[in-house]
Amino acid sequence: MAMGSPLSLLLAELFMDNFEKNLFFLPHPKLKQIIFWKRFVDDIFCIIDGTERDIQELLTGILKFLRFSISISKNKASLKVFRKPTYTDQVIPNSSSHRASQKYAAFHAMIHRLVNLPLSTQGYEEELNTIKSIVGNNGYNICLVENILKKKNAKLASAMIFPSLTPIESEGKKWEIVVGSSSEEAPVYQGIFIKQQF
Repeated sequence: MAMGSPLSLLLAELFMDNFEKNLFFLPHPKLKQIIFWKRFVDDIFCIIDGTERDIQELLTGILKFLRFSISISKNKASLKVFRKPTYTDQVIPNSSSHRASQKYAAFHAMIHRLVNLPLSTQGYEEELNTIKSIVGNNGYNICLVENILKKKNAKLASAMIFPSLTPIESEGKKWEIVVGSSSEEAPVYQGIFIKQQF
């Protein structure tokens, strides 16, 4: 089934529903070690209560056909960005007539994933080098990655220092920060319009 087809979601849901029903009726003792199982379409988050060996047996035995981007060693789990074997590093090339925001969207997404995943130092460097390779292979300047990464890190640092301002409550009055809309009644503070809610 082709990706993007209206039937893809339905067929994926039917397959995974059948898979889960069959999996949890298997008389395998390792399945009792699964204490949490949550699925969204075909992505699974699972918590297993057991030793490293138990987890490896479960992953290589019962669930061996699933593709994992996590490895366990010395009682530590490490994540890695998973790319399918059919993955190509093709994105909108720099020579395209698309707007810059459309051309850079893929890189913003890759860097967002890079800074938000709890990767090891080695995994972080590998993914950063992969992103730089994709940028270079599509005709962009590698400085683009550093610029986006610098902005993303500054935004994350700012969010840690200055938590969200929405909503603000003061003496029983609630305020809302509205970005990008104008109102004659709302006072302007550095380009942000603040409206009092009643």
